[in-house]
Formats: sequence, structure tokens, C-alpha cells
Amino acid sequence: LMIVGDVGLRTIAPRLRQATDAIGREINPVVMSQAGFSSKMKEGDAFLKNVMAEKKLYIVGGSDELTAMG
Repeated sequence: LMIVGDVGLRTIAPRLRQATDAIGREINPVVMSQAGFSSKMKEGDAFLKNVMAEKKLYIVGGSDELTAMG
């Protein structure tokens, strides 16, 4: 799960635990700010290149917002 925004892992951890219990599968989050995302995209970060190349399921927001950040 990749989260781009102004939220800390401490804030989302309890919710992720609930979701993990509900689906019976571990959720591995990656949390970064919008500025961090944009910076890493400009640097050509390999992880983000792979993420951007793959199919995505948006929980909040959409492809237009993600493209605008990078």
C-alpha cells in the first residue's frame, strides 16, 4: 500500500491492523509526502518507476492526481 500525503505511519498503523485482520493478509505500507514523491520521481527512483509502470487500484484519489505529482 503506497500512501502519498501528510500522514505518519503512527496515524495509519491502527487502521492497517484492522484491515489486515479483515482481509487475513499483511499490508506493507510505504508512506511519503507529496514533495518526497515528486523528488524521488525526478531522481528516477527505481521503486517508484516500477510502481508507476504497474496496474494500480486507487483507494482515494486517482491517476490524474498521481500524474500531477510526478
